[in-house]
Amino acid sequence: MSGIIKTKGTVLEIIDRYSFIVYIEKNKLKMNTSISRKMKIYEGKEFNIGDIVIIEYSPLDLTRGRIHRHSFTL
Repeated sequence: MSGIIKTKGTVLEIIDRYSFIVYIEKNKLKMNTSISRKMKIYEGKEFNIGDIVIIEYSPLDLTRGRIHRHSFTL
């Protein structure tokens, strides 16, 4: 788990209820992201365009990431 990178990003596009395109300003990346299974089950909040979220991703694959569960507190 030490290779996981966490950073903030902004939701640019909503693909479906659980998939988003997020822009990471620090790295100037657009990334396909999804939310974890636990967030799908237990969290009721939905994200809107322009929301700031915390993204976790691997440095080996900069095209996909996961929205961290603590994004709801931002």
